[in-house]
Amino acid sequence: MRDDLVTLYAYSRWADEQMLAACAVLTPEQAAQPLGGSFPTLHATLFHLAGAAVVWQRRLEGIESPPFPHIEQFPDIATIEESLRASHEFFDRYVATAPAEKLASILKYRNLQGEWFERPVWLVLRHVANHATYHRGQVIHMLRVLGITPPSTDMVRWWTLLQR
Repeated sequence: MRDDLVTLYAYSRWADEQMLAACAVLTPEQAAQPLGGSFPTLHATLFHLAGAAVVWQRRLEGIESPPFPHIEQFPDIATIEESLRASHEFFDRYVATAPAEKLASILKYRNLQGEWFERPVWLVLRHVANHATYHRGQVIHMLRVLGITPPSTDMVRWWTLLQR
């Protein structure tokens, strides 16, 4: 299981880096332009992606009910990139070093509405990576709407590049 998680998180880091590099050319006005989707703007979508990673990191660190960050803490894409980089460092270390017993253990936490949940740690880790993939897809779409050719963030492309 650990090898699968290490691979999944290595891919997720690479895909985020590709996406963020494409977003770096955006003006603040483009990042704030209402485009629809789960979140109204590209900036808000990136903020959600980074904020969720922070919340799950805190839960795995033992904080049962961490608050979701405020968007004011992430005023621009550079700040979001910094936060995602820190989260990647945490998750990369976590999946590489957590003993099998820890991965199989149950994480008890409160969701943002205060309800209690219990989930296996391995499931939480897969959820965090899957959540990122979902919202990266939304950001890629938003880049297209803004007239920017997005990068390919397919896992198969990542694997192909690793084999060269």
